[in-house]
Amino acid sequence: MRQRNEGFSLIELIVVIAIMTVLTVGLVMGLSSVFHMEEKKTVETICGKLNYTQNSAMAKSFAYIAIERESDGYYITLVEGRGERQRKEHKRLCSLETTISYTTSNDGNVQEIDETHPLALTYQKTSGAFAPMIDHIEENDTFVFVSYQDEEGTARDCYCTGIVVTRDDRSSSIVLYPKTGKCEQEQ
Repeated sequence: MRQRNEGFSLIELIVVIAIMTVLTVGLVMGLSSVFHMEEKKTVETICGKLNYTQNSAMAKSFAYIAIERESDGYYITLVEGRGERQRKEHKRLCSLETTISYTTSNDGNVQEIDETHPLALTYQKTSGAFAPMIDHIEENDTFVFVSYQDEEGTARDCYCTGIVVTRDDRSSSIVLYPKTGKCEQEQ
């Protein structure tokens, strides 16, 4: 009796390896896309809230947003109206695996938002332009704005000019135009 030695041919082996390679690449690309979604969603949410806040500030004269880092992630808070008519919305933006930072008009340096450096923004009621960055809010709902000293020692208002959302090695940014109050997403 003759024994048959059947095995895989070289062609069959190459085809199987090619299929496994295609599936692995697809899986890696898919996972990369899923991780990038949180970053994109965060940028879209911030832009949407900025646009809403601009409309609300012009209509109601008191509205602002604050982006803060808390122990379990980044949050955006929208406040509109005063006193008993005040409405406050506090929403989680993203996990701590993502970082959110901002740039300012005075030096262009990037400041990461953390527990001691939140970002608070509002708009001018008459023009819809960005107001200077909010340092804090007094008990009577008066904004105290951030300012800095220029080279001549003159006090200047400090505006936020951009927001950057980063996760791993990818980042998306929002360009803020202080004079018009517009925001634009960049990838």
